Amino acid sequence: LRAEYQRRLARYNLTVRQLAAKYKMDFAAFEQQEMTKQLGYSWEVESDAIAWETAVDGIQTMQEQLRQLKSHGH
Repeated sequence: LRAEYQRRLARYNLTVRQLAAKYKMDFAAFEQQEMTKQLGYSWEVESDAIAWETAVDGIQTMQEQLRQLKSHGH
């Protein structure tokens, strides 16, 4: 289970890094500046926004799952 969580965490981190590099900002700035709106709600930008949000949420979830595993001695 730990290996699966770590694999997912690595994948989410990669997605976050790639999209931050692509848009030259972090997800919070991307949302704050309403980049999907600024870029005309294109399929690519909408898709990136969904993937980015999923990855950001996934990182938090996987870190929490790993903490719980560690606290339960697994």
